[in-house]
Amino acid sequence: MKKAILVLALVVGAVSFASASDYGNLLPHSNETGSAVLTSTAITPALVAVSSTSPTRIDTALNAALLVALGAQYKRAELQVQTLDPALVNCGYSTAVTTQTAGGFRLTVAINPITFNIGQSIGVWCQGISSTATFIVGGLGYK
Repeated sequence: MKKAILVLALVVGAVSFASASDYGNLLPHSNETGSAVLTSTAITPALVAVSSTSPTRIDTALNAALLVALGAQYKRAELQVQTLDPALVNCGYSTAVTTQTAGGFRLTVAINPITFNIGQSIGVWCQGISSTATFIVGGLGYK
């Protein structure tokens, strides 16, 4: 009997571990299909103009769209940025306005979007080096 209980405990433990590890890095609630509560959403990517004279927070429109879709107290799971414009732009992370003309990182022209796994309180600020640029910005959020 003790052997049967031990085997049963091992099977239950393995199943619970497998279901927990199956979750992985999925967006919370993204497997739910019920329409009763909207708990997870993807925002359609939109064009964002990046200035060459002042820093531009490129995730502002995404945050506003997630607020409308999910309501207050939402969480941003992912910011996605695609660059089709070859203009040189420097970017950086910050919770407040920052200029990146002399440092930071550069997003190059890419076929696929670049993913930033950061929440809404940390923004991605960009500024064109010698001209303006346009990025495509979208993302995922949940509540």
